Amino acid sequence: MKIDHIDALNALIQKLQTEGGQHNQLLLSIEKGYCLIKGKKGQKGLEIELSNGRALKNMEDSKNPQLIKELGFRARRTLAENDKRELHFDDEATQKQWFKKLWGALPLIFKGRHDPIFAKLFLGDHLHLDNQHMLDGMKALSKERTFSARQKVYWRLARGEFLLAIKPHTDFYSLYDEPQIVLDEDQLDSDLHHQFFHPHTYLMSDLDQMTKELNPMILDRITGYPSIGIFTDIQQLKLFEPRGLPYIKLTGSLLIYYFLQKKFSSLLINPKGEIGGELYQNEITAIYDFISQNEGHS
Repeated sequence: MKIDHIDALNALIQKLQTEGGQHNQLLLSIEKGYCLIKGKKGQKGLEIELSNGRALKNMEDSKNPQLIKELGFRARRTLAENDKRELHFDDEATQKQWFKKLWGALPLIFKGRHDPIFAKLFLGDHLHLDNQHMLDGMKALSKERTFSARQKVYWRLARGEFLLAIKPHTDFYSLYDEPQIVLDEDQLDSDLHHQFFHPHTYLMSDLDQMTKELNPMILDRITGYPSIGIFTDIQQLKLFEPRGLPYIKLTGSLLIYYFLQKKFSSLLINPKGEIGGELYQNEITAIYDFISQNEGHS
């Protein structure tokens, strides 16, 4: 169905500001990059991001810095950052005018004049996690490589709750053949929304089901064996992939049992995050032994 781009885009922006929750986002994808628009229910303010060089094969050839500057995006501190800016318009007409300018500029910014633009809307709230003790322990371990510091990290991993990145059932970021905005409410409610804002916490009773059915995202491979990644909170996940990733929440003890059953080679903690690390199979086995000795599990 043919949809007027500007009217459809404005309707989606309005949803960001009036529906869902505190972590709404609209993803506009084009072949060489993307634009991410974030909003909160009941608030006029919006945050806008344009993809950086990690999403592009040749950033300098693909992006138009003058257009980005004219749209008011602030200079990035590092090449790894997205171009960002905040918007807050008191009147709807001024907001619509700015997004009309953005819509026309996107194909020029990413030098894909005839490329289709694809839109996906996510409405809702992210799961809240508090892993400050884990982050403090990892900081301490980076400074003092002692057995005591390592033991504290092991224990906090076993006792915590984390986000495990999983593969989506559908392609989050694919482009449709036709240059139109697509808003599939049925799929959003039943599939994408469920994957992106997963409401369920996996417990030890779910181990058999997880082992059979769960398809974690493989982030790296060592000697042919896969590595998986967990995140201590949604902010760390967004540093890895600003568009977001589907995830589940699970306990640290379940993660350890699942890891060993599936024989992964390593566990990445907050990959590309502010505070992170990597634990290898022998270390996960040591944590399993530690849990067994301290909690009486066999």
